[in-house]
Amino acid sequence: MKYLIVFPILIVTIVGCTAQPLVTTSLTLDTVRPIAEQLFTKFAAKNAEQLDQGPCLGVIEQQWAIDIAHSPRTIADHDPKNQCAAFRTGQAKHLIEFSPQGEIITIK
Repeated sequence: MKYLIVFPILIVTIVGCTAQPLVTTSLTLDTVRPIAEQLFTKFAAKNAEQLDQGPCLGVIEQQWAIDIAHSPRTIADHDPKNQCAAFRTGQAKHLIEFSPQGEIITIK
């Protein structure tokens, strides 16, 4: 009789521990955009002289790489080595590029 009680509890415990979560933490563009704009604004306030060099500003929630590129784009902007490594290697799924003036010019 005690096996009839223990066995269902064991099954529920194993299934509960190995099941994939139903809710994902994917961020939408509407959620990320203000965060990216704030990141750009803070970087630009402290590092305005670096904006024309097109630095990668970072990654939001391991999904969205934030980069700076020229507008209009130059040959250097198309060179993969000048793009955020996280996006280039596939670590970040999406890319938001700002112009040095703070305008969003690309969303991938």
